[in-house]
Amino acid sequence: MIRKEFLSILSNLELERKSRSFKVKAGNAESSKRGRGLDFKDVRLYDFGDDTRLIDWNVTSRFGELYVREFYEEKERQAIVFYDISSSMEWGSGEFSRAENAFQVLALISLLYVQKGNRVKIVLYCDRVEWETDFLRSRNELLPVLRKISSKELIPRKSEPLLPFRYLKNRVHRYADVFLLSDFIGIRGLKNIPVLKKIILFTQFVLGILWK
Repeated sequence: MIRKEFLSILSNLELERKSRSFKVKAGNAESSKRGRGLDFKDVRLYDFGDDTRLIDWNVTSRFGELYVREFYEEKERQAIVFYDISSSMEWGSGEFSRAENAFQVLALISLLYVQKGNRVKIVLYCDRVEWETDFLRSRNELLPVLRKISSKELIPRKSEPLLPFRYLKNRVHRYADVFLLSDFIGIRGLKNIPVLKKIILFTQFVLGILWK
């Protein structure tokens, strides 16, 4: 299902991750909400119901009132991967088609996210959303999905390049990394993308250029 060269990349990245895992927290998107993460934020006056273990006795003794420590809440990172399954993805000048190469990238990205304790959502689209998953959190959830996607046939219709952006605009996902796996044939313009960039981190894979 996954080619050897991509498995090798995955193995190397996993070894690198394990070698420094004692330093890294799960997820890497910070929130300013009250939390119990490792990064200290500030102190504030005690509110009824606060965890007494968070009382900062040094500050409390200095000001004569109860103060508690606040920490940045650590949020897991989530990714949304759009995979173009239109008929133009069948083409490719090398040994593999654009669709086959795109699937390998999709599998690599998805496995990296779940192995780091994060979530990934996969959206298959053409001129409409053909199929989408829930957010997947583990290899056990992800691998059956990848097998299903690998056996899906391409849709004999043209792709709508702006569909992923409309999808995101209508279903805003904060703290999301977005990957677009497409040849972007027929794209006309992305005038509204700066608005989305304020809340979403985009990474584009333009397969028409990478694998002509």
